[in-house]
Amino acid sequence: DVEGDCPCRYITPAWMSPDGKERLPFFSNAGWLRVFDVDDNHITRTVDVRQVDGFALAAWSPDGSQVAFMSDKSIGIIDLGSGAIHEVDW
Repeated sequence: DVEGDCPCRYITPAWMSPDGKERLPFFSNAGWLRVFDVDDNHITRTVDVRQVDGFALAAWSPDGSQVAFMSDKSIGIIDLGSGAIHEVDW
């Protein structure tokens, strides 16, 4: 259930995405990356990230198409278009 798994686990300090839109990426407790559009007041993207353990931080890529993250055991990038996760262990 991707709709009922909030409250969010971590909120990134990257409030405004690089494309100028007020979008907020956050990780939910159930293992989903969500992108919340502040202007429209709804979630615009949901990516299954349950394979990654213990998210701590997230940041936008310069073009706003990806979210970089740091977890308990790795760093990586989540492509918002495809949902692909590229992860490197510590």
